Amino acid sequence: MEDTENRQKGVCRAQTYDYFLVFGVWYLALILCRVLPMANKRASWVMVCMGLARMILHSREMRRKILMQLVLVLLVVVALGAWPLSGWLGSHIWLFLIWWGISMIYGLMIILLAIYDMLAVVTEERGKSKDE
Repeated sequence: MEDTENRQKGVCRAQTYDYFLVFGVWYLALILCRVLPMANKRASWVMVCMGLARMILHSREMRRKILMQLVLVLLVVVALGAWPLSGWLGSHIWLFLIWWGISMIYGLMIILLAIYDMLAVVTEERGKSKDE
């Protein structure tokens, strides 16, 4: 019985750690940019974003979690544009074009990240099969 409870506690800790990794990334970027000195200067946003991109793209789990969050945000954006904001967006053509143009670009970026993930998985699996 204790073994099962310890495993469940371990799973709970792992899930908490994953939650911190996914949702704490942006907070960590803010901290790094504000606090971390680099040669007596603050870290630039470009350096922080490059480091976060490397961290996210390196791990399959992080890529998948970030991809899932991005898809959920895209669904919310599409739902907002289709129902609650449809009257506001329909009132002026430029608002409509800007909203859906940004939504389309955001969706294309998600597709590019998904393609990158697919290619990275293929590369990882080929590397594993060559090692065996």
